[in-house]
Amino acid sequence: MGQLHRLGEDNALLYEVEILKCLGAKQCDEIDDSEMTKLCKYKVPKGDATPGTLNRHLYTPVVACLRMALKQKAPMLKRPKGHNEVKPVETAAAEWFQTLWPKLNRDQKELVMFLACHGRRIGEARARRPKVEVIQADVLVKATQGSRTIGRTPGRC
Repeated sequence: MGQLHRLGEDNALLYEVEILKCLGAKQCDEIDDSEMTKLCKYKVPKGDATPGTLNRHLYTPVVACLRMALKQKAPMLKRPKGHNEVKPVETAAAEWFQTLWPKLNRDQKELVMFLACHGRRIGEARARRPKVEVIQADVLVKATQGSRTIGRTPGRC
């Protein structure tokens, strides 16, 4: 039996096998909340997974398969209570930042500030794509050698 935290994108096939092993050869319309409760107890016998983890790792893949197979007739499974609660971001004390700051390079400082301000996980932060409006502008690139100008090149960006 695999642990949830060890099963991620790299082990997606293993993860599906683990879910299917618990659910068995059932018809899609036989999968209901009681089956999901059994699945949760099978995958997390200690019960130490958060509702959000259960939702991401168990409910979401099962619901997606049921919706693909049954379309509008898919059962509306009750997700774990508290699965979508957003906890406020807790940041470290100012002294921690003051101690850390001189030891970081520019990129590390940007990452620390992003994570501290937004409360995202590293994987979530890496997956973010900025919504930037690209504009065209004329630029003048000035090439210098020492203190004298050796040429100007107009360009577009």
